[in-house]
Amino acid sequence: MKSIFLCILFFVCRSLTAQEPTSLPEKPLITTLGIKVLGKVDHVTWVVQKSGCLLQVIFPSFLDGEPRSPAPATQAWVLKSDGSTIPQRSRPVIGSGINSVGHVTPSDLYAFPGSAATEAVAIVLMVDGQFFVASLAPKPQ
Repeated sequence: MKSIFLCILFFVCRSLTAQEPTSLPEKPLITTLGIKVLGKVDHVTWVVQKSGCLLQVIFPSFLDGEPRSPAPATQAWVLKSDGSTIPQRSRPVIGSGINSVGHVTPSDLYAFPGSAATEAVAIVLMVDGQFFVASLAPKPQ
């Protein structure tokens, strides 16, 4: 049974990686998007890395142990130039980090395939029913 599971896992992983473009960077390229929502979203980053693309929604920090209201409800879409969406790889990961002075920084992490590195032109983020859009297109110089 274990060997069957490993074989299935191997073929699924192989099919996922076969669809990825080979030009993804060795080091992550991190772009801070212009989305901030006072008291709800501190900042949003778009990360392009070898394993795929990530959208990270960072919520305001708080001191560990202090009472805190729940994080806002979020939903994200990555748009192609034709208006269609790039599907997420999985459900968003809800997590948090803690720094050396005890501040907790909660976040939601959305994962997208590596093809989003070249196909994505915009991010749409819904925060508690409000919609925000950030362009991923390079700015003309």
